[in-house]
Amino acid sequence: MSREIKFRCKKDGVWFYATLEEISEHIGFEYGIPENVLAFYTGEHKTLYIELSDKNGKEIFVGDIVREYRGRRIDNSKIITNIYEYWEVKYQNGLLLPFYEVDHCDDGGFDYTVRDVIEIIGNIYENPELLKGDK
Repeated sequence: MSREIKFRCKKDGVWFYATLEEISEHIGFEYGIPENVLAFYTGEHKTLYIELSDKNGKEIFVGDIVREYRGRRIDNSKIITNIYEYWEVKYQNGLLLPFYEVDHCDDGGFDYTVRDVIEIIGNIYENPELLKGDK
């Protein structure tokens, strides 16, 4: 099984994406480096693709902020409110958070499953206030 290692970084307010193969092909070059690769040498907020997508099919990177649908609450006025929990995607103690559905693989690793209720709503670099549950 081939694993695609992909990164994201920000340069001059624009997000760039490149695979490890694209980046390593141009090490030592001075000219002719594609803009998405060049951004990884001079940009900031370099993050790793975790090989999972949210409920909308959007690729999830470390540093993304996701919200997880937890249910609904009905108050005395019969107003329905959706309840969400907010998470930063990160590695902690060798596990990828907030993905709870983890299966142990035969090779000793882990296989993560994204629930269909997880949605990317921002990232820690541009929207840190979202971790407080504000929207």
